[in-house]
Amino acid sequence: MYKSEPVFTFSSFMDRLAEGRSFVFVRFSDGEIEVLKNRKLVIAEGKTQYKGERFSNDFGKNDSKIYIPKKMDSLRQDLLASLVHRSDKYIKGIPSAHVRDEIGQDYCLRMNGGMDANITYADLLINWNYGNFRDKFIPYVCASDKNVVVIANENSVVDKLFSINKLITVSSNFFPKYITEKSRIIGEIDSLESESIILSSASSLSNVLGHYISANNLGHTFVDVGSAINPYLGFGSTAREFLQSNGKKYTSHFGYSKHEW
Repeated sequence: MYKSEPVFTFSSFMDRLAEGRSFVFVRFSDGEIEVLKNRKLVIAEGKTQYKGERFSNDFGKNDSKIYIPKKMDSLRQDLLASLVHRSDKYIKGIPSAHVRDEIGQDYCLRMNGGMDANITYADLLINWNYGNFRDKFIPYVCASDKNVVVIANENSVVDKLFSINKLITVSSNFFPKYITEKSRIIGEIDSLESESIILSSASSLSNVLGHYISANNLGHTFVDVGSAINPYLGFGSTAREFLQSNGKKYTSHFGYSKHEW
């Protein structure tokens, strides 16, 4: 097991933004690890199948996804390419200690060739760092003079106070039509003005799109924001524990709290 901790923190993230240099941040969380390990994954309204177990959830339609091994290998291959890709401008978030997934951590680090300065945790912008995301990152984006683009679920309703220039929609449960969705959205990315800021909340497709932007040196800043952006898109805060903190320090239901990092 790799014992060293990532050195790329939320402060590092904000420093990159302030410097005005483009970069890509992608996250490898529970769902991505399941796809990479080629295990069936079901997340539907009220039910989840994860690591072979079934349990209930509070997720809505916008969170639905079904990955079936062998039938959806194109997604897995692209996700793998996004995991092994390395660049000075490419930041990868790996599973953190709170999910108790040391195997997932080790897997990501092995595929990366070990720990480096561009490795961080997948919850860089959520859980105990969500307050910073809400109070520092979102105001930065809203005040930016750059072209701000959001990639998110087709049912998104952008808050009128959330200042963005364009919404690129993604179909609910796009996995079965992944190749078509990927091609369409890449086409939209290719038409964006230079040095755009792209916030992506598109499940595993975010990893693939971030890799595409980095590998082709498109010059955009791409941030995989995941569900942190839900309240700004009309999806509320009931499905994610950290979104219900009401500005208080987040304490995990796993029985611990951690300082911001």
